[in-house]
Amino acid sequence: MQKKYSLKAQFWSLDIVFAIVIFSVALTILAYTWLNVNTNLSLSYGNANFIMQTQAQIVARNILTPGYPSNWQSIVNTTNPSTWIGVSAGLSVSEGSTELSIAKIYSLQSMAAYNYTQSEEALGASYNYYIAIDTSAYNITIGKNPLQNGAVTIVTTDEGAFINGVPARVAVYIWSSSKTSVE
Repeated sequence: MQKKYSLKAQFWSLDIVFAIVIFSVALTILAYTWLNVNTNLSLSYGNANFIMQTQAQIVARNILTPGYPSNWQSIVNTTNPSTWIGVSAGLSVSEGSTELSIAKIYSLQSMAAYNYTQSEEALGASYNYYIAIDTSAYNITIGKNPLQNGAVTIVTTDEGAFINGVPARVAVYIWSSSKTSVE
């Protein structure tokens, strides 16, 4: 009678080496992916205040230009957002001047009152905005007041300007109704 040899429950050393290599590669890919996701979330979450501050400074600088085109206030219909496309809303009377145009201020104020979201595009803002222009003769506000709209994070920047030769303080507030960094 012949003996039958069975290979049940046996493994070769090459099988274990191959399994360890596959497991190690899978674990390395998983760890690398987790590290990338975690780093990207931390960076985007931690830099939100910096991004908001930068945006406040950019919006403040942009409104101290004449905008594009320089006569944009006469081109736009403040109650028709389709006429706002391609417009950059600057408030200065001319390039390099810190004199603000009352017509441009009131046009932007009307645009924000009619369609706040579209006016954000004209200013180049991706967060909520609020602009306060104060002189001895004027107290003009444009946008949504952060104190009346549940703002949690507010960054501000101030610029100096003139309206009809009178010194003016231009405060730009960029704000969010959600927490943007770990406290």
